[in-house]
Amino acid sequence: MSVKLISFISLWFQAARALHVYQPYRVVGSSREIMLRCYYQTTGQPDELRLTLYRGMYGKQEMCASSFNTSQSHFETQGEVRCRGQIQPGHVDLHISGLVGQNTDLYQCAFEVLYPPPYLFGIGNGTLLYIPEDLDCPAPAEKLQANTEGISEGASVLPWMVFALIIVIVVIFTTAVSYKVFTMKYRRREFMGIRPVPPKKVDCKMGYDNFL
Repeated sequence: MSVKLISFISLWFQAARALHVYQPYRVVGSSREIMLRCYYQTTGQPDELRLTLYRGMYGKQEMCASSFNTSQSHFETQGEVRCRGQIQPGHVDLHISGLVGQNTDLYQCAFEVLYPPPYLFGIGNGTLLYIPEDLDCPAPAEKLQANTEGISEGASVLPWMVFALIIVIVVIFTTAVSYKVFTMKYRRREFMGIRPVPPKKVDCKMGYDNFL
């Protein structure tokens, strides 16, 4: 009976000393950066902890990790994915940068109590970190500048187009008038040597026999 009681007390003590980790279900990032709040809960106040961020539910990939003292204000890790942690009582705000759209996945926060003993480990259920894909779109200021440059170029070309159109119209009109005048002169020259045929009166009742 005493053995069972001792075992029960031991299990209860271990459960009371367990480390529980909580994290949100889903977080959306922006500008290749995202903030994940990782909560931890345990009895007592741990002095030294270690936080590790894992990617994926199975076959976990370690993204960043750092040991820190709870009296610190922050910590920072280096690498392709950078993690900057703001330490608060009971949680750490983990700012993750260097992520792209293809890094969208399930991420888990894992805490370890390093001091004081006993050593404790806890891991969260996971958070879906959604990182929007960057689009290669020019900024509004760049768009406005491009539109302004296009309008300026169009405005500078327009007078030359109008001038060329006027020249073409003048040439066509001059050519048409010249051709008309030349044709009229040519016809006059053809009929200058021909004597007009006077109308010949045949009968007062019937009129003229030609109508030139």
